[in-house]
Amino acid sequence: MINSFIIVEKIGNGKIYDTRLSNGPIESLNRKIKDLKRLGRGFRNFEHFRNRFLYATRALPVLNGVSDYNPVSYLENDEF
Repeated sequence: MINSFIIVEKIGNGKIYDTRLSNGPIESLNRKIKDLKRLGRGFRNFEHFRNRFLYATRALPVLNGVSDYNPVSYLENDEF
């Protein structure tokens, strides 16, 4: 029986390294979903809710396959 989520790794020089796993990131994501549902007061369109959720949770949001993060280079050469 597992009492806690502990990962034990042995590093090449003989030392043992242990870390704890946390469900904090998943709980944070669940809270964001519940907050969006509460603020949206009942989305009628699931695709709109999905896009709104993806936009709110991503560091670089992409909606409908379009990202405004990629810079556009208008000049082929830097020669003037």
